[in-house]
Formats: sequence, structure tokens, C-alpha cells
Amino acid sequence: MSRQRRSFSAKFKSDLVIELLKGEKDLNTLAAENNIQPNLLRNWKKEFLNNASLVFDDKREENLKEKLAEERKEKAAYAKKVGQLTMQVDWLKKKSEETYGFRGCRAAAGAVQQPRMLHAFAGTIHTLQP
Repeated sequence: MSRQRRSFSAKFKSDLVIELLKGEKDLNTLAAENNIQPNLLRNWKKEFLNNASLVFDDKREENLKEKLAEERKEKAAYAKKVGQLTMQVDWLKKKSEETYGFRGCRAAAGAVQQPRMLHAFAGTIHTLQP
């Protein structure tokens, strides 16, 4: 039976790294207390220190604003397309009702109506109208 992979929250990781950086406990002790591998904690520390400068980066906020604006434009384009397609579907339904006299996507798609049914009764064949 395989072991399930654990996942740790960002808060948990950052708390451990900050505690490690304070220097009150060494890496192995902190890892043993939290039941994690020392290499994992070492990797978290490295990642934390590499990304620390992003906290003071002013471009980060600009990038988020640009990304949000792009997502809003994309969402508006999708909403416009959905509206357009909805109108087309409604128009096709209306035309299929006018043309075929009944609802149904098979009729609108140009499907062939079923032929008249033949019914055998008492040895004679009768044609039934649909």
C-alpha cells in the first residue's frame, strides 16, 4: 500500500523557515519536531530566501493589475460570445418550428423524417399516416 503524499500550507512552511532563521533551534531539531525531512526544510528555506525580494517589488502589484485587467477583458469576450451563440440557437429553434411545425433538434439539423409505417393486420397491409 502506497503512502499518501502530504501537503503543507504556505503559512506552516513560512512559520518553520522563520523559526529556523531566528536560530533558536537547528535544522535537524526543527525537522524532527515537525516530523518532516531536513532536506525538505532546507529546500523551503532556500525558496524563501530566493523569493524574499518579491515582497518589496513594486512591479508585482502592477503585474497583478495587468493580469486582472486581461482576465476581465477575456471574461467580457466570453460573455459576448455566449450571448451571440444563445441568440443563434434561439433563432434556429424558431426557424425549425416554422419550417417543420414541431420542436426538435433532429428536424432542425435536417434529419430525414421516418417513412410511413406499414401495419400488417388480418393479412392485409395498411398505410398509416404519421
